[in-house]
Amino acid sequence: RHTKLITPKPGYTERDMEELWLANCACVREALEKAGIDGKDVLGIAVCGHGKGMYAWGKDNKPAYNGIISTDNRAWQYTRKGYEDGTYQALHPQLCQEFMACQQTALLAWFKDAMRPLPWRKSYLPYEVWISEVMLQQTQMERGVRHFLRWMNRFPDVRAVAAAPEEDILHAWEGLGYYRRARFVQAAATAIVERHGGNIPDDEKALAALPGLGPYTVAAILAIAFNKDVLCVDANVERVFPRLLDLDEPPRRKNAARVIYEQAMQMLPRGKARLYNQALME
Repeated sequence: RHTKLITPKPGYTERDMEELWLANCACVREALEKAGIDGKDVLGIAVCGHGKGMYAWGKDNKPAYNGIISTDNRAWQYTRKGYEDGTYQALHPQLCQEFMACQQTALLAWFKDAMRPLPWRKSYLPYEVWISEVMLQQTQMERGVRHFLRWMNRFPDVRAVAAAPEEDILHAWEGLGYYRRARFVQAAATAIVERHGGNIPDDEKALAALPGLGPYTVAAILAIAFNKDVLCVDANVERVFPRLLDLDEPPRRKNAARVIYEQAMQMLPRGKARLYNQALME
């Protein structure tokens, strides 16, 4: 039932790797035939971690047959190391795309059923998305929602924030802590009124120039409020993708962070950044 894959050797050239890939494709086809699997049901081949080998993935994101392809730990470690340092892609590009498409479908389908009815998701107004993102930093969701509703009742738009006395801003922020965030919100609101007529811009440079808006908040506004094809990498994404890719490195190390960003960006379905990013976070 198991078909041994050919192990890459140190020093293989790009041509060697291509020939190796074609030879291993023949092994995969042979294994599928032995297992009685219709090739039309196979969407891609994914490398699984801990030296357990390769799996053929069928429809509905389910393994068509667990363990029909096996490989030794040395081969797995070689391909994983090569993948992480960028010298060798462990999966064939076409199969990578098919595997990622499979994950996209599963993720968005799950989010459609599991999505929480949060107040800023009713209309995805840029102002509401911005305030929700700032409030939810270092804050539990339940508490964040309560404060968000109270804030919107007191400051329904950017102009209201800009015009309010600082004392009112800080009073409305009570219970969230980190009052510096509240002062940055008012400073950014004032800048938005002065530079953009009270409208939150949909341009990365313009957003990044506002006080208190770091790369993550800028990306969240662009992706969630404006549905632009931008990736938001938060702590949740840093947990999800190392599991999906079986990365051993801490996710914030430079090399691991690069792999996570590249793969998460590759998996982003164009035109659906709003749903994709929120699904990963949730």
